[in-house]
Amino acid sequence: IKNSAGTQMNLQRLESGGANAAFVQTGVVSADNDLPLLSLGSLYLEPLWIVYRGETIDTLTALTGKRIAVGALGSGTRPLALRLLADSGVTEATATLLPLSGTDAATALKDGAADAACFVTSPSSALLADLLATDGLQLMSMARADAICNRHRYLSPVTLYRGVIEDFAEGRIFDQEILQVLIEITAISFRISDESSARAHALLAGLSKGTPKDGTVED
Repeated sequence: IKNSAGTQMNLQRLESGGANAAFVQTGVVSADNDLPLLSLGSLYLEPLWIVYRGETIDTLTALTGKRIAVGALGSGTRPLALRLLADSGVTEATATLLPLSGTDAATALKDGAADAACFVTSPSSALLADLLATDGLQLMSMARADAICNRHRYLSPVTLYRGVIEDFAEGRIFDQEILQVLIEITAISFRISDESSARAHALLAGLSKGTPKDGTVED
């Protein structure tokens, strides 16, 4: 098993033969990509969080003219964020798109070097909890979540209820509408052996129970 910087690196390794299977965020492969990708199974849904500063907004269009951390080059967050922003007319021509992810994006947001930032991460993320506890920062509740998911079928809407990621008594989040993206384990169809496929499915079975089984998905 190899560490990686994220979905884009995983796809590059699949293409070059550096890996036989990899975890891949759906929605990052363009329609004209001719890689013979094969999904070995769906793993879990992970939310897209858009945190911003300023007055309350509920559409991506409202980020026009803003400085937005859209994810580092090679991250899975970046192509997803760029696609959704472009759907709302927010591009390099109409906003400042910063190649920042994770801690770098959070720091820029807290220091005032960014007006908004996109994160694909778990609800239990300490980074996310810290941002949402910071005065002046808000989580975007997306008024057009259903329409966005209808256009991009690899996304699904979810209501984030108060108390899910923060204290009930002190929470500032009230039934927000956010998006989730599917994470899959993917392989190049002609490179995956029956043995590797079987081991990958065994790994998926372990993950579904919360306790991964020993093994690897590489030959």
